[in-house]
Amino acid sequence: MGRESNPRRARTRRRWAALGGGASLSLLMICGTGTFSAGPAVAFQPAAHDDAVTGALGDRFGRTTLSLLQRAVMSSDSKPYWSDGNAHCDDIDNLGYAHDYRVRDFEYATPENTRPDRPEEIKEFARYYFDFRTGRRAARGAADLQLLGCLQYGFDRVNLAVHLAGDLLDARGNPRPSVRRDVWCQEVRPVGSGAPAPRGATGAAPSAAGSAPAAASPEPRFTDQLKANPKCNVIEQFGRGLHAVQDFYAHSNWADSEITTDARDFPYRKRIGTPANPRGLKNTSVFPLFDYARLGVRPVDYAKVEREARPLPGEAGRRVDPWRYFPPRLTQKVRSGLTLPGDGRPYQVARFDQFRDQYLVAHGGRPPLGEPALRGLQSGCYTEQTIIGNRICDEERQIGHYGFGDREDTDWALSDRIGGLAKDSLLDTTDRAAANLRTGELPADREQAERAAANSNFANALKVATKDTARQWGYFTQRLRATYGATRAAAMIRVLTTD
Repeated sequence: MGRESNPRRARTRRRWAALGGGASLSLLMICGTGTFSAGPAVAFQPAAHDDAVTGALGDRFGRTTLSLLQRAVMSSDSKPYWSDGNAHCDDIDNLGYAHDYRVRDFEYATPENTRPDRPEEIKEFARYYFDFRTGRRAARGAADLQLLGCLQYGFDRVNLAVHLAGDLLDARGNPRPSVRRDVWCQEVRPVGSGAPAPRGATGAAPSAAGSAPAAASPEPRFTDQLKANPKCNVIEQFGRGLHAVQDFYAHSNWADSEITTDARDFPYRKRIGTPANPRGLKNTSVFPLFDYARLGVRPVDYAKVEREARPLPGEAGRRVDPWRYFPPRLTQKVRSGLTLPGDGRPYQVARFDQFRDQYLVAHGGRPPLGEPALRGLQSGCYTEQTIIGNRICDEERQIGHYGFGDREDTDWALSDRIGGLAKDSLLDTTDRAAANLRTGELPADREQAERAAANSNFANALKVATKDTARQWGYFTQRLRATYGATRAAAMIRVLTTD
């Protein structure tokens, strides 16, 4: 994920890049089309995310369009998305400790705002979080909610992409002229005065008097704002859904082993089964609940989402198109102006409750971690916003994302931190990433880790993430056919995959 600002880690990454790190990753990609991947393979941002996309879809997409999709995937690792726990499938940690959540939005944080919220604040905001007062105290219950939040995030993003694909073609099934403008996805669509929904709003060809596209640049602006080019909107939402799926494998113990040997400065073998070294599930197959077609949840009918032109902070007096902020970020869940039909609560909250209820009905009332195949599933704690409040981590008591205990930058250390589940890179993230998938043994040093990279936890996480990226594309295209019919869906896929 790479969301932590750490100058020492940045120096280490530069050193790893200088050593040619990333050459070994080409061996891990399913299709071997490494020419599309940018940068050294040092993290699931950006190189490993890129490699998962290329390995799964590199032979289906034109080079420019593939690059756009890679950047859409990576956009979730920028502000404000890096503090959205659902976007990264974090916080599914269910060991028996007391959770510490706060309900104040991060955007109001100040240097002195470091203590738990006052009782009156909790009373005011608790209704905007599912079961806040009880869920935060139950480790297992909170972990179930976090996993459902991760599933809902990916599911809704991909299905929003399906909805937005309706703008790609005209009534005759031909690509709209707008799909050829602003091919690098920089031009934000001007806020309309009357269009209540995105579908059809971007279909007209640009007029000569219209706003000129932004200057040519290889950096798209993926900020959840609707673009003049409808292809950009579809790619962004699908890419954000992919990010959550790929991060699940990098941040959980689904596809890794616990460490069975001791590092020179930490007794991992003696801590197996604790937050410092939770057991790995060693799966080489994809996570079953990311099979959205079998999830038992209905996609949102976005045409029926109620909209209200409500000013957001800093925009008083201006007419605001709330679709410009859809789907609402967690920091805007109370102020987005979107609601589900017949439900006056903010969209983000009402939609989560709807998703949870449909899931439980489809699975006989069993929460996800009650499934036998999912017992023992964990992902690390990351201080960020979650579906039931702002998460505050104490990584010596809880399963850490990056772990705990900063190390000196010594030649022998495999990573910067002791403990932690993250496998964002082979080296420099956590020791666990470099451990052998089959045996859990740690390499003796960095050189041995590089030689044995193909058998590491990191390599397996990347392989499985690549498999699931291909599965998500299959689900997306199946939903296009179910929504628009085989003929229009085929034309949409051509628009989305060709440069």
